[in-house]
Amino acid sequence: MDRISVPDRVHLMPVGYERDRLVLPAIELGADRVVLLEPERDEAREYGDAVRERLEDADVPHETVPCDIFDLYDSIGTVAELATAFDDEDVFVNVASGSKVTAIGAAIACMVTDATPYYVRAERYGEEADSVSEGVEAIYELPTYPIDRPSREHVAMLAHLAESDPVSKKRLIAFAEARELPFIADYDGDGEKGKYRLLERHVLEPLCEREYVIVEDVGRRRRVSITDSGREALRAFSYLLADG
Repeated sequence: MDRISVPDRVHLMPVGYERDRLVLPAIELGADRVVLLEPERDEAREYGDAVRERLEDADVPHETVPCDIFDLYDSIGTVAELATAFDDEDVFVNVASGSKVTAIGAAIACMVTDATPYYVRAERYGEEADSVSEGVEAIYELPTYPIDRPSREHVAMLAHLAESDPVSKKRLIAFAEARELPFIADYDGDGEKGKYRLLERHVLEPLCEREYVIVEDVGRRRRVSITDSGREALRAFSYLLADG
């Protein structure tokens, strides 16, 4: 008789200056696997080591990946990348265990993936606890509101612009054709104007609406440049390019 396959419960947990708010939810919620998101800071490493030791004592499998929990876009990118990597499992994200910046970034990452964020309320805080907090009083699943993330072809265009900024529309079309990006890969027309219309409709208009790129007149030509917001979006979603 074939065994029924049940998804693992994977918990993503930023490592800040907490112990109980990482370890106790992993145990109480029956985590099959914990991924700790740890910044490269000595004081955080001290807490991370304590958490890893306690997870081992509780027989909870765990691993650690680097993440700057004080950087919004690194937090978004790391959580979203991991949530996507574990998309066959049930992914939960602890938004209470890192920094406020990571809480925001993790919440955004959950909105562009299928991960579930949750908040852990401690029993004691501050001077009454041996770290930032102590104990767990309650665990709340947080609501999410799905938002659109940039498509893979949009991220590919942002990456190209980040390397070659500014770029003419003609060069963007050539790049898209060379990479066989979806918006132009199946184009069977024989006119160049059709390619420009596809570029405008499927790439430039949505990226301009998000303020990720700007199109400017330079002499008699038009040039496309990536904005600071576009560079930050690229940082957050560059993992979408990892599969080729």
